[in-house]
Amino acid sequence: LVYNGGGETILTRFLNIFTAVIKRDADERVGKFNARPYLRIWVGLLSDLGTPGKAFIVGRSPLTAGEQASDAITSTAIRYLKICGVFLYQLQPLSVPGFAFAWLELISHRSFLPKMLGPLPGTAVAATAAGTAAAVASSTGGLGQQPSSVDGALYFTLLAALLRFLEPYLRHVDLPESIKQLYRGTLRLLLVLLQDFPDVLCEHHMQLCEVIAPTSIQMRNLVLSAYPKNVHLPDPFSSNLKADLPPETQITPRMVIGPTQRLPDIIASKVHEYLDLRQPAILPQELANVLVLKPIEAKAHGSNYNVLLLNALILFIGDQAKSPSSRYHAAAQDLFLKLATELDSEGRYVMLNAMAN
Repeated sequence: LVYNGGGETILTRFLNIFTAVIKRDADERVGKFNARPYLRIWVGLLSDLGTPGKAFIVGRSPLTAGEQASDAITSTAIRYLKICGVFLYQLQPLSVPGFAFAWLELISHRSFLPKMLGPLPGTAVAATAAGTAAAVASSTGGLGQQPSSVDGALYFTLLAALLRFLEPYLRHVDLPESIKQLYRGTLRLLLVLLQDFPDVLCEHHMQLCEVIAPTSIQMRNLVLSAYPKNVHLPDPFSSNLKADLPPETQITPRMVIGPTQRLPDIIASKVHEYLDLRQPAILPQELANVLVLKPIEAKAHGSNYNVLLLNALILFIGDQAKSPSSRYHAAAQDLFLKLATELDSEGRYVMLNAMAN
């Protein structure tokens, strides 16, 4: 990987073959599939790539002005780990269920997770991170702001894949012993992220809540309780605490996908017109009808409503009137009330969940 000068190409070819072997073995052996040998190879690979020696800079171009050797080593290691992350996504539990426990251990490994969610080490790494985040944006819906970590977008994609696998079991409260253990492992991973890397939960909280089953209140609370490391929350037990006084409440939450990027343009224009002119008056009824899914789609999604669209709608309206001094504040409240009236009990529950998120 180092001395031939084509490390990324060789690593990609190896992982292509390696992931194909894992998938074929899992398909052929089914219940007798043993993930431990493949896990050991993956752990060894991540450990070697995540903690490189100075040999990693052999065969590369000379250091640029102002670039440190440590930055060059870290940049090379991170590029290799990103390639590993892409191939780990191909082995997600929905694709290879028998590899789920090993996969969870790999995405939470000390040689992978801290490197992906750590701060950008230098300008060279920042450029690489921005490029990779843009490549992953197709699966997450686009980027509203620059990433604060090396590749939080890639890690979010892996985390969302894990939550999508668990969602049907949690939604139907159908938890075999193996799924219970996987669920506990997922909670522990979220606790690690909440404690050490809360920014990735903050920046992607809306998308994460959308793939978490409605019945998983504890898991959703873990995501929503995250706050940036540079924000100091007031003491909740203070006797004179008021929600509108702390300056932190005036800070707009940082989201990778902006509020205006999630809602279709045709709906966004109609909502904006209503907030501006209170016309057309039948817009709340039209929105309620658009949010209802067809019976076949409702059965597949486990809800009669398009939750993604409803979340995007609530977020867009709230962003247009995010302060009492906004000219759209009264119109937004009126639209919320009329929309809640048009929805049934399930729709109102989803709507209030979107507001809480």
